[in-house]
Amino acid sequence: MRLPLYVVKTGGTKSWFVPRALQFLNGWHPKTIVEPFAGSAVVGLSLLNEGCAERLVLAESDEDYLAFWRTALGDSNFSYRVSKWTKTILGIPFEEQKPFVLASLEEMKRDDPGFWILLQTRCGFNGMKNGGYMTEKHRGGILSRWPRDLDQSLDVLYGLRHRITVMEDAFEALAAFDSEDSYAFVDPPYTMTEKCPGHRMYDEAEIDHRALHQTLAAWKGQWQLTYNKCGETSKLTTRISVVRVLSDGTEEIVSSENGALSGVPGLESNFVQMNSGNGRGGSSEKIELVFSKA
Repeated sequence: MRLPLYVVKTGGTKSWFVPRALQFLNGWHPKTIVEPFAGSAVVGLSLLNEGCAERLVLAESDEDYLAFWRTALGDSNFSYRVSKWTKTILGIPFEEQKPFVLASLEEMKRDDPGFWILLQTRCGFNGMKNGGYMTEKHRGGILSRWPRDLDQSLDVLYGLRHRITVMEDAFEALAAFDSEDSYAFVDPPYTMTEKCPGHRMYDEAEIDHRALHQTLAAWKGQWQLTYNKCGETSKLTTRISVVRVLSDGTEEIVSSENGALSGVPGLESNFVQMNSGNGRGGSSEKIELVFSKA
């Protein structure tokens, strides 16, 4: 297997999940892969690049990331600009790198927004748009965040452009490709509760989680859904009952409700450690809940 096709970064990107997605598919080649909350789209892009499907459908509502996808898939000169910028930054002393990056970001924000978000997220903490500047000398300077061969990854991405469709609405993407020969990797912003981490990580953080669960419960294809480990996500496959204790000590069920994914045929749920298959990305100290519907 080649390394994950990992170009633009986002907070909470899923490069570590690529081997798990391949394991789930287990040789099955769906016609369409749908990634309704694209971000870096590392799972869908990697599977497409591995020949696991005919087409990839991405949905992205963040205008900055949309600018990246439009540039990466529609501008044949993009990889050349990245290659030229990379050669320049690697040719200047370390102490001049940060000023050069900051000046580049200011110019790109105005003139080249697709390049801006690529540079901003790769130099920012944890891939976030407002993550500061993470190219400390003890971590290797710019090379700790900006690969020498990033232009080659962009060339690969551009070569796949005719097999990639970009939409702006996650629910429209799922509805349009609701078919038994589709696979969806669903990694929504983790915002089910006020304490979930997605609120501080993304500009487009609020989604209708209940509607998403109802959509997936009825979706004809196979899918995998990832969430942070918390009580609300654990309730999705359980039956929740409200019980009242009567004066004689007996219990009476006042109401009862199944979780939105309860009873979905072929559904499994597992807690997994965020370990990447190639030894990079993720964290063995973090646990996520993965729902898989075959």
